[in-house]
Amino acid sequence: MGKKSRKPKKVAGEKKGAADAQTTTRRRLATPKWRSRQTNDLKETHFWGDAHEAWNATPRTARRGAAKRLAAQFTRLYPSNRRSECLQGFFEATPANLRHLTAPAELAAAVPAPFKAELRFIAVLREPISRDLSAFNAQLGRRVQWCAACPVAPGSTYEAFVACRLANAATVTDGAAATYRGRFGGRRGAGCHGDLHTGFYAAQIELWSSHFPRAHILVLEFSWLVVHFNDVHGGLAAFLRFPPARGDQRLPHTNSKERAGERREVTAQANISCAVRDELQAIYGPHNDRLYALLAKRDGPPEEPEFPPFAPMPCVS
Repeated sequence: MGKKSRKPKKVAGEKKGAADAQTTTRRRLATPKWRSRQTNDLKETHFWGDAHEAWNATPRTARRGAAKRLAAQFTRLYPSNRRSECLQGFFEATPANLRHLTAPAELAAAVPAPFKAELRFIAVLREPISRDLSAFNAQLGRRVQWCAACPVAPGSTYEAFVACRLANAATVTDGAAATYRGRFGGRRGAGCHGDLHTGFYAAQIELWSSHFPRAHILVLEFSWLVVHFNDVHGGLAAFLRFPPARGDQRLPHTNSKERAGERREVTAQANISCAVRDELQAIYGPHNDRLYALLAKRDGPPEEPEFPPFAPMPCVS
C-alpha cells in the first residue's frame, strides 16, 4: 500500500492497441464530412443542399458541366481505397436534402442515367410542430444558431422563436408567402434554414417526384415507424434491395448521441402554449391535408405502408 508505484511496463499488445486506435480514428475521419471544416457537423454531409446557391447562379445552358463537377466533388468525399465497402449498397443520409428546392434537380443531373434508375429514397416525416420544437431545442442545447434573424439563446422560449419567424415571414413581398417556394425564399433571405417550411412535406415529395419515380420514394410517418419498425424493417430492406437484418430490430425512443464537445446543460422545452400550437396548426393544416391526399393515391412503392394522420401536438393552456 505504501510502496512507491513503479512506471508500468509495456505489455504485449499495447502497441497493437495503439495502432487499432489510430486505425479507428482514420476510419472515422475518412467518412464523408462535407461540412466538417465549416460547422464541425459530423452527422450529415449536406452536400446537395450546400450546392444550391451555385446551382441557381449557373445558367441553364451551363448546368450540364456544373452537374459533372458536382458528381466529381461528391465522389471525392469517398476515398477510393474504401469504395469496396459500398459494393453491397450505399447510403447518403442527410434529411435536409428533402426540403432543398434544387437538390433533386442537382442529383438527377449529376448521376448517370443507369445509376439514377437504381436510386431509392426514404423520407421519414415527423409531425411538423413537434419537429420544429425539436429543432428549437437542438439550437438551445447545442448553443448554435440556425436563424440569424431569430437567434436562440439560454432563456429563449419556443413561443418567442415562433413569433419572431412569423413576423419575418410577413415581410415577404413577392405575394407567395403562403407557398413552399415563396416561404422558402423568404426564410433564406432572413438568414434562416431548417425553418417552418421544413414541415411543408407535400410540396417536397411532389418536387422530388418530378425528378425521380414516385415508386422509388418511400414515405413513412416518424411516430408510426418508431412503434412498428420491427414489423416493417424487412420491407425496408426489400425496397432498398439490401439483405434483410437478422433478429429483432428496434429504434431507440430517445436520441442519446452527442457531438464531441457538446454541452447539454440547458433544459429542453417540453411543452408549448395552446395559442402557439393553434397558430402553427392553422399554417400546417392545409399542407398536411395536401400530403394525405398525395399519399392516398398509393402510387408509391409496394413496401410503403398506409400513412396515418399526424397526432395533434400536445399543448398547455
